[in-house]
Parts: sequence; structure tokens; C-alpha cells
Amino acid sequence: MNIGLKIKQLRRERNITQEELGELVGLTAKAISRWENSASYPDITLLPILANIFEITVDELLDVDIYKKEQEIKEILEENHKYKHLGEVEKSIELLRNALLKYPNNYKIMEELASSLHGFFYAQYPNRVDALDEMITLSEKILEKCIDDELRHHAIQILVHGYTEKGEVEKAKQLALKMPVFYCCRNVLLEDVYKGEELEKHVKRNVILITEWFQDEILVLSQNVDEETNIKLRMKYIDLMKFVFESDNCGFYNERIYRAYFNIALSYAKLDDVENAIENLIKCIKSAILFEKNDKVKLNSLLLDGLVVDKNETTSNMAISTYQRIYDWVNSKYFDKVRNNYSFKEVENLLNQLNKIS
Repeated sequence: MNIGLKIKQLRRERNITQEELGELVGLTAKAISRWENSASYPDITLLPILANIFEITVDELLDVDIYKKEQEIKEILEENHKYKHLGEVEKSIELLRNALLKYPNNYKIMEELASSLHGFFYAQYPNRVDALDEMITLSEKILEKCIDDELRHHAIQILVHGYTEKGEVEKAKQLALKMPVFYCCRNVLLEDVYKGEELEKHVKRNVILITEWFQDEILVLSQNVDEETNIKLRMKYIDLMKFVFESDNCGFYNERIYRAYFNIALSYAKLDDVENAIENLIKCIKSAILFEKNDKVKLNSLLLDGLVVDKNETTSNMAISTYQRIYDWVNSKYFDKVRNNYSFKEVENLLNQLNKIS
């Protein structure tokens, strides 16, 4: 990148007009325009002033060692993904906070840090209000300064959740209303753009996204309903998963299935229906075993044939094994009667199998 284009990029990122930049360096807007069009170049004496205005070094302004910088940021983000995949969110936060000290104006690092804080806040809720405040501050800065639409959209997503948690519902609503409606999102629009194999793969990915979204909608509907209704809603999701995937072994998505079965078991336990509670705990753990056994699965259902789902590409907000998660669930007070039933032995045996592979 030449210096004129670099100045143009930095000026736009900071919402500075050519007139404003000209005033800061004692030149006209026309002179700034000539720089940005590569018709002329800044005097060398202006470089430190420009660097200070943009809050970067002269080397960065001149793109000196830009490759080294980009490689270092790439390595930081790759390390961060490993932490998030393992659910080690606190390590992710520490890594990104340190990275932001070195690269204070890198919006991708800001966005990743806001995302990790977002996950950590919900995992630790309600004990980390400071994480909520920090993720809101970072996301507001991205929204104010960054011109990358994808980063801005993610910042809006985080802010809608953050503002809602802080009770600033009107601010959350106004931000959410600025986003495109469902049929204008990129997943739908690209179906008119792609052709052939690219279109087929994209549509299959959309099927999975819609299936995930369906579960999220069920979670919303299941709030504040009676246990019988909750069971029916969760079964609707399991029926949908069977329709879409056709096979019990659907890789990462067994995680969503085992959660659904557990919630059904929990509702039955609350209704004192021990037999059905145990039956669904068994189904829960069997799905969890499939989840743990296969990191990468090539799907073969009619709707998803040939699509590969890879568990290693996913992230988590808690560093806890599948076994430990289900063990803690099963040992909650709601399952006291269930654990005392003679049929619970099969649940224990399956938990032992899960522990060996988890």
C-alpha cells in the first residue's frame, strides 16, 4: 500500500474529513486529495505529525514491516481461536488484552476481545459485570470508528445483548432495528449469486443455520412454560434434527441433541416421572458419546449429503468436559429421586463410558 492510500484508509477509519486533516497539518483539502490520489506525497517533516494524528508510528504510516505486523496479529488470532475452542476464555481475554496494548487501533482484536468477554459474561453470569462493561465499551468504539461492515454487525449483536442486560432496552431495540430483516441477510442473498456446487454447499449450510435458529427459537418459547409444554417443544427440535440429519451421528450437532434430551429429562424429573427421566438421560448420554467420538463427520442425509462438520472449528465459553457437564447436571437436586431408582444403573454405566472418552 502506498502512503496516499494509507492516509486515506486511516482518515476514513477515524472519520476525519480531508478538510479537517488539512487544517491539522496546515494544508488545504485539495492537497490532502492529491496525496490520496498519489498525485503528490507529504513532506517528510509532516510524517511525525500525521503519525500522531492517526495514533500510529511513522513506520506504520509508511507500512514498514507491515507484513511482520500482520503475521503477528494472525498468530495472535489463531492462538485465540485455540483457547476459545477449548473453552479457556480467561486465557483468550488475557491474550487479547495484551495484544490490544500493542495494537490499540486494531478493530479485529477489539472485536475478538469483545466476543470473548461476551461469552465469559454469560458463562459466569451474574458475577462479572465488569466484563459486561468492557465488552460494551469495545463494541461502541468499533461502531463509532470502524468501517468494516462485518465487524460493525458483530459489534451491534454484542451491544444488543449488552444493553439489554444493563436494562437499556430502548438502546438495544434501536440498534437491532437497524439490522436487515431475515430475507435481506447475506445467507439468503447469496442464494441468488452462487451457482452449481457453490450454491449447493451454501444452501446446505443454510439448512444447518436454520436448524440451529429453530432451536434458539424453541429456547425462547420454552421460557416460563409448564414442564409438559417444555417437553413437547424440545421434542419438536429433536424431530427436526432427525428430519434434517437422518442419522444419530451428526458430529458436533450431537451436542445440541444431548442438551435437548437432558432438558426433557429434567422436566420429567420435576414432574416426578422417574422412568421417562431415566430414558431421556440415557438418550442424552448416548448422544454425548457420539459427540465426543467424532471430531469430523461427513454427512450423508438427503438435505446435507457430502457436507463436513468439524468440531475443531467450534468455540466454547467454558473449559469443562462433556462428561463433567452432564455429571454435574445429573447430580443436581432435581434428580435425587431419579438417582435412587434401580434403573439409574444404566445411566451410571453410560457416564463411565463417556468419562473414558471425554
